[in-house]
Amino acid sequence: MINAMIAISLISWTKYARIARSKVLEIKEETFIQASKISGHNALHIMIKHILPNILAYLIVTASLDIGTVIMEMSSLSFLTSLFFSTLI
Repeated sequence: MINAMIAISLISWTKYARIARSKVLEIKEETFIQASKISGHNALHIMIKHILPNILAYLIVTASLDIGTVIMEMSSLSFLTSLFFSTLI
């Protein structure tokens, strides 16, 4: 079961990376980011205080919508595994 979870997570991480990247590219052009740069804040401060809170909502919504898909994938893999092992006996 753990191998199935690892396999599913290795496949599905790209969706979250794409969403995070597109939102960061969108948010970094906002005026409040430019104002923070002008104020002298470093990149780490801008990322933690301004960018991360703004992209976190999109990632949480995507993760909550993916829960059903992951459950279906896990049950399908479990069924196929039990079907495979029942033919070996």
